[in-house]
Amino acid sequence: LNSMYSEALSHKDIIGLVIATRPDSISDDVLCLLQNLAKNFFIKLEFGLESTKNDTLKLINRCQTHEEAIDAFNRSKDRGLYLGGHLILGLPKESRNDMLNHAREVSKLPINSLKIHHLQIVKHTMMAIQYKNDPDFFNFFKFDEYIDLVVDFLEILRPDIVIERFFSQSPQRMLIFPKYGKKNFEVKHLVQKRLIERRTFQGRFYSAC
Repeated sequence: LNSMYSEALSHKDIIGLVIATRPDSISDDVLCLLQNLAKNFFIKLEFGLESTKNDTLKLINRCQTHEEAIDAFNRSKDRGLYLGGHLILGLPKESRNDMLNHAREVSKLPINSLKIHHLQIVKHTMMAIQYKNDPDFFNFFKFDEYIDLVVDFLEILRPDIVIERFFSQSPQRMLIFPKYGKKNFEVKHLVQKRLIERRTFQGRFYSAC
């Protein structure tokens, strides 16, 4: 890793690195390496949370726990790193309240930014097989419902967390469902519009207690 990162950072046009990994895959040795690099470069470290519910993580065979994510963030903080997370809304068996509670749990983490998007069924995956065999295993949003969910999520989320993404659409040749036909910038505009319509804002109902 040191060799690869150093090679990238040696290029005159590179000002930093964004590294995405699993929370159960980060060692203290790698964190020390990133800490040293962060003295001279912008280093972002992003962990895939996907859910804060252990039952969900087990159900989707994620092979990690939320406690491991908490540990990874706590070991990564105070090292000069910009910390990010990734979350999927709409995973199987999660209720709306479960998804909104993700905002409360994420807000407890020493996190700078968050990427969120809806669940997508992509070809050649285990979920594609599950969807084919039992579509009722999944509970998808209508597009307008998803926008409202995102706004509800934002109201609970800690106000200083930067949202880097509200939406993601897999390539059409790979995507099975849902097919909203929207681009990221369109969803961003609609979320902003809904916030204005509801006269609300990120962190409106956030509580540090």
